[in-house]
Amino acid sequence: MKLEQQLEILNSMGITLNKNVTIDDFLYSFDRKAYESSPFDLVLFVLGIEIEKEPWGRYLVQMYGTLILNVLFLLGTMFP
Repeated sequence: MKLEQQLEILNSMGITLNKNVTIDDFLYSFDRKAYESSPFDLVLFVLGIEIEKEPWGRYLVQMYGTLILNVLFLLGTMFP
């Protein structure tokens, strides 16, 4: 599944990217094939880490923790 599709689905579940975050921020850490070969696995991991380029201290999303756990459950039921 394309990276953009994964992000659209997460957005529909309430996980929205922070302002000024782009696909390039995702692709800086891992290549597109890594994200798309196993949908949601790597995307959800990367949502919880700091963007790995300057300026430092930026994250892809504001909320993580419980919200991500709920999304993992929903995705598990949607994409078994």
